[in-house]
Amino acid sequence: MNELFEHLPYRAKILVRYETLAEAPEKTIHKICDFLGLDFEIDILRYWQFDHHPIAGNLGTRSLIFRYRNKFDQVFADRRKKINKSKAYWDYYRQIGLAIQPDYRWKEELTEAQLAEFDAIAGEENKMEVNRLSSPVIRDAHEHLVKHRVL
Repeated sequence: MNELFEHLPYRAKILVRYETLAEAPEKTIHKICDFLGLDFEIDILRYWQFDHHPIAGNLGTRSLIFRYRNKFDQVFADRRKKINKSKAYWDYYRQIGLAIQPDYRWKEELTEAQLAEFDAIAGEENKMEVNRLSSPVIRDAHEHLVKHRVL
C-alpha cells in the first residue's frame, strides 16, 4: 500500500492520519473536501444521523449509529453474547458522546511487548508511542522482531 501511495503524483494523494481526524474532525474533513473539490457540509461530521449501507466498520462507528437511533442496547445485547469482552469494553461504547473522537484505550490495554510488535511491523508512518515508552521490555521486543525479520 505504501509503495502504491509513493508512486502516485503529489497532487493525486492526501495523507490523513487517524489522530488528526479524530482530534480535529471538522478541520480535517474541510481539508479532505477541498482536496476532492467538494463543498464541506457540517452533516458530514454527523454520519450517524443518516442511512448507510455498512459493509464494514468497527464497533465504535456502528455504536454511534445505533445510539443515535436508540437501538444500542437492543443491537448490542446479542453481540455482547457473541463477543466475549469485559463490561468496561461495552460501557465505553455506551458512554461515549455522539461525536468523532479519538480512542486511546490501546495505551492502557496493550502490553509493552504488543506495542513494540505493532511498531516493528507497522513501520515509521504508523508508529504508536513505543519510543516514548522506552523501557527495556519494548527495546528487547523490538530488537527481537527486527533480528528475526518479522518486519
